[in-house]
Amino acid sequence: MFNRIQYRFMAAYYGFTGWFRTRLTPAGKLVFLTLIFTGALAWTPNQTLAYQIAPLSFLILTFALVSGFFFRARFAVQRRLPKIAAVGQPVSYTCWLENRTDRPQNGLVFVERFKDSQPTFEEFTDLTYPARPGLSEIRRIMEQDKMRIRAFKEIRAVSEDQRLPVLPPGKRVEVKNTLVPLKRGYLRLTGMDVVRPDPLGIYRSTVTAPCEESLLVIPRMYLTPPIQLGGSRKYNQKGVALASQIGDSQEFVSLRDYRPGDPLRTIHWKSWAKVGRPVVKQYQEEYFSRYALILDTFTPEPSDLFEETVSVAASFSANIDLGESLLDLMFVGPESYCFTTGRSLGHTDRILEILANVEPCADGSFRSLREMVESRVSLLSGSLCVLLRWDEERQELIRHLRACNIQVRVIVIVEQGQDANLDPGPMRDRPDHFHVLEAGRIEEGLQRL
Repeated sequence: MFNRIQYRFMAAYYGFTGWFRTRLTPAGKLVFLTLIFTGALAWTPNQTLAYQIAPLSFLILTFALVSGFFFRARFAVQRRLPKIAAVGQPVSYTCWLENRTDRPQNGLVFVERFKDSQPTFEEFTDLTYPARPGLSEIRRIMEQDKMRIRAFKEIRAVSEDQRLPVLPPGKRVEVKNTLVPLKRGYLRLTGMDVVRPDPLGIYRSTVTAPCEESLLVIPRMYLTPPIQLGGSRKYNQKGVALASQIGDSQEFVSLRDYRPGDPLRTIHWKSWAKVGRPVVKQYQEEYFSRYALILDTFTPEPSDLFEETVSVAASFSANIDLGESLLDLMFVGPESYCFTTGRSLGHTDRILEILANVEPCADGSFRSLREMVESRVSLLSGSLCVLLRWDEERQELIRHLRACNIQVRVIVIVEQGQDANLDPGPMRDRPDHFHVLEAGRIEEGLQRL
């Protein structure tokens, strides 16, 4: 019951603030605030003359609101969006707006409309802060309320208002628009708001032209120095056949006599013709390098620290030169995930799409990530670990990888202002492979690698 009351209150409050921010011009906001202030003072007409201003403010605002009902134009919109965008990077694209009325339209402004990010009641109640040892119930509720407030205040992208030229009836115009994504993931664009201010410049009347599209927003990308993960090539059973583009990509070893059960496609016909008996080609599975990009997702809630961690992982995945190697992205969400790219199994764009949608794991255990890595350790030549913390659990994973003769590079992301001089622990003998980056100064830290 309390959750429903809290949800309705927050939905009403943020709905009104959104209307106030987008529908009223600066002059309109001044008139509205003047009405509220003078209306409160109008209860004492014998002590102030403010009551004379309140009716005037009310009439001006009412005229502006009523005039908005007479804006009934119809428009059609088309866009040409790029395939992907990056957080914080402006995206320019072309729009076409068609006037579907029988009269010219002028003095218009259009604004990109994004899918409402306000959570549903079910999503709202799912936002719970997990109980942890040493965390009081009051503190847990306070953190949970902060999460829910952030969900209502979330803005996925911003777009500036674009003034339109005069739109002749039945014609369309081409307009350049720019938006800046603020959150990674799929950005849903639902249409265009065509806006016309009222004659007094108080209220912005709006007509929505529907046009639903989506734009993949990848994490913020940093320029990373070239790194060598190293490690020796290892035997991957059936790995090469999966990684090749055509047929079996096994390495030819020698010729031998035919044995019952050998497939016909392995017969070497020229040798059979020479020696007079069936001879087959003998193959051996190929050895090759396989690397792991291990992403730490274990945090109670989305945060700037988590976003920086995902951005660092995405930056390295895009800049690592795999050549003929494979890269396994490993992380834990609702379950354990391992995505492979390289050779013909996939491209870096697929890894970036996955990282664009990865969410923090609030109620999982780091043990699940360690178990997944350990199950594949025999296939790996090297690994890059991007971690949120440097505690005993994470250090134990690094010890295990090194004990298995896996080349390891460790990157730990710490909060802004936190001491970056961490004890390397199991990486003490390889300080050049252990790096601590401070959130907010990631790019500066990467240049020192």
